[in-house]
Amino acid sequence: MMSLRECPVNEDTGNVRPPSPKKSMRCSIHPIFDKYKRPTSNGDGYHTQQLRNLARNQAEYSPVAESPMIKRLNRDYAALRVTLHSNTAKDTTEVEAALAEDVEHKVKSNISKLQKIASRERELTTSILDCEVDTQISNTDGQKRPSAVHVRSEVSRYQQIDTESVRKLAHLWSSWEEAQTDVDKLSDKLHDLFEHEPSNGISGMSSNTEWMDKEDLDIDRRIRKVVDDMAACEEGDVLIENQDFQQKLKYEDTKIFKAIFQSSFD
Repeated sequence: MMSLRECPVNEDTGNVRPPSPKKSMRCSIHPIFDKYKRPTSNGDGYHTQQLRNLARNQAEYSPVAESPMIKRLNRDYAALRVTLHSNTAKDTTEVEAALAEDVEHKVKSNISKLQKIASRERELTTSILDCEVDTQISNTDGQKRPSAVHVRSEVSRYQQIDTESVRKLAHLWSSWEEAQTDVDKLSDKLHDLFEHEPSNGISGMSSNTEWMDKEDLDIDRRIRKVVDDMAACEEGDVLIENQDFQQKLKYEDTKIFKAIFQSSFD
């Protein structure tokens, strides 16, 4: 059998005989590719074809007008949303009002219970304060004897003791604050003293201890010493003034004696 690619050769002429047109048309696949051949991008026909395809696609996919049923469903859905929102807000308001009323009722009930408890407490306290308690009291000799103690008087006595203790504590706090103020002032004075008179390399607690050992911290003794020093200074000043007066008196006596002596010779 002859192949499609084989060409019969005429032995007489030596020329190649082309295949028959029928066989060529039936066996060739080029027309298939020519039919679906894509136009080149450089040609005008390609752009024209693109525009046609775009117009055809737009025509095919153009939006379809909504039907009256869809419009009615949209309106009903919007109305349903508004209704649900309104009902929810209304229910929320009603629930809040009910909760507020319930809470207020419970609060009033608890206040009433507390008032009853307070009233009962006052009654019990009054009855207890009016009672008398038997107890044992020790005498000066150490012997114990029974005694009835009135609760109200004992409570009043303890209240007075508590009030007095609070007053004393406040006084102690006030005294402590004053003492602390004096300590701060003394500390500032000592600090200024050591700043103006350095301790020649001795610092800290050792210098303070040496200063306290040298100084007389007895206030009364130091006051008496200052008074004595002032009195001595005053006495010294009087003595000096008396000596000056005696010198002036002697000088004046000498002048008078000279004047009398000269006048006697004249």
